[in-house]
Amino acid sequence: MDFMNGKIRGWEIDAENVETFEPGKAVECLAIIASEPDVDATTRKHYVRVLIRGLTNELGKLGRRGVILSKVYATSETPTGIAMALHVGMEQFGKKLGKRLTFVLDPTTSESFLVDEYKNGLHEWKKAKPL
Repeated sequence: MDFMNGKIRGWEIDAENVETFEPGKAVECLAIIASEPDVDATTRKHYVRVLIRGLTNELGKLGRRGVILSKVYATSETPTGIAMALHVGMEQFGKKLGKRLTFVLDPTTSESFLVDEYKNGLHEWKKAKPL
């Protein structure tokens, strides 16, 4: 939350701040996506589509492993990053920090296409899990 509140930057997050993804363990997740600022708008839009597709796939893998994501957080200060967060159904969270906005997505209640694969994967894991 120090990162989300602007008290530290991404490069200051170290191993002590990171929890492992374990089956059945509820964790919060921070999605940090950086983009190349010196590319044209068409290329940037292509990169965003690839990033969203990749994030969707990775969230699906976490669901199939039984990882319980209670929240997914993100931040951005670029128009492209802010638009991407809103497009995938994230909600603005906390206060604006200069140009930087913070976002949150609750996979358990969200209807975003971003977490569809995650929800399906988690459902598969729960069905296969022995009683």
